[in-house]
Amino acid sequence: MSKSRPQMRQRLLAAGMSLLLHAALLAVLLVSFVPSSLENLGSSVQEQAPQQAPAPTQAAMVDQSAVAATMRRLADADRQRQEAEDARQRKLEQQAKAAEDRRRQEEARLHEAQVRQAEEARRQEELERKAEAETKRLAEARQQRADAEKARAAEERRAADAARKAEQAAKAAEAAEAQRAAAEKKAAEAKARAEAEAKKRQQEAEKKKLEAEARAKAEADAKAAAEAKAKAAAEAKAKAAADAKARADADAKAKAAADAKAKVAADAKAKAAADAKAKADADAKAAADAKARADADAKAKAAADAKAAADAKAKADAEAKAKAAAEAKAAADAKAKADAEAKAKVAAEAKAKAEADAKQALADLLAKEAKERGMQREIDRYGALIRRAVESRWLLPQGSRQGLSCILVIQLGADGRVQNVRVARSSGDPTFDSSAVIAVRSASPLPMPNDPDVAAKFRSFNFEFKPDA
Repeated sequence: MSKSRPQMRQRLLAAGMSLLLHAALLAVLLVSFVPSSLENLGSSVQEQAPQQAPAPTQAAMVDQSAVAATMRRLADADRQRQEAEDARQRKLEQQAKAAEDRRRQEEARLHEAQVRQAEEARRQEELERKAEAETKRLAEARQQRADAEKARAAEERRAADAARKAEQAAKAAEAAEAQRAAAEKKAAEAKARAEAEAKKRQQEAEKKKLEAEARAKAEADAKAAAEAKAKAAAEAKAKAAADAKARADADAKAKAAADAKAKVAADAKAKAAADAKAKADADAKAAADAKARADADAKAKAAADAKAAADAKAKADAEAKAKAAAEAKAAADAKAKADAEAKAKVAAEAKAKAEADAKQALADLLAKEAKERGMQREIDRYGALIRRAVESRWLLPQGSRQGLSCILVIQLGADGRVQNVRVARSSGDPTFDSSAVIAVRSASPLPMPNDPDVAAKFRSFNFEFKPDA
């Protein structure tokens, strides 16, 4: 609208000038008709006054040539004005076109600036997102290292627990063995005590039996002696009674015979009593001797049994101590061996695990480096293919100089089709930058690697467009 108004004014001015020119031409034409009228008028006047006739004819002829010259001048002036107007119009149109081009360029630069600003915002957002992703990746890596450290610590704890459990098991076995030995010792002691008590009870029973037998024998001997004494007394009494009866019946017997008989009876009675007493004393002494012998035998047997029991106990204690010491030493040796084996096993497992981890880490590192080298070769190869494809579609824009370069951010689909392309770093020449973007879009689809890991690098990447390199 702003462009059409100056053109309209220019056209109106041109139309006005053309009207003025035509009005001037019309005036000249009108003037050209005046001499002919004057000529006719002159003819009539000549008839009336012949001496004045030549002057109007000459004037008419002069006027016609002047008119023709004027017409030519006017035509030339009109043509020149028209040419000047056309030139001015062309100049105005060129200026308007140049202004329109400048406006379009300004709008394009403004749009490009807006696009760059938007792309810069997107790039900043992408950088922030990448930074966030990198932060997240680092956090995950730290978490993985922490988890690995926790797993290693847990493995060490498990190994320590296993060693501790093995030690506890060895201690438990040692304690069980000690308890078993103590139980066996207690059982042996109880058995020895039971046997000693049984022997003691047997000895006491035998002693009591011997004492009872001795007492029974003494009592029997005493009873026999008492019976013999009573019998002797009864016999003596009977004999005395018989003698008394005989004396009473034989009053006549001599007193000497009676006295002798009485004396014999008294002697017999005394002798019988003495014999009974001696026999009772002898029996009592024999019983006491038998009891003393039984006591001595019992004491000797008890002492011998006690000595044998003490010897057996000492031997059993010595054997038990030796066995306990041997078993304790065996348990200690077994525990030491188990501890050594457990420690050696833990150390071997830790060493094997460390070696395996180191080998795996080295293998992973070598594989990663090899993969990265292979990926880098593929990236370089496809980067060169993409560069050739883009440069083959590029034409140097008019007005752009050689040696320019810009950095583009290209986003590709899985099939290599260009989804988006923007200028990340301008060359300073918007036309050159636009031609680079157009070349990238024209080369779509771009070569895409088959390796998904390599292809992922080309889903969004920076591309330095430097065609003169």
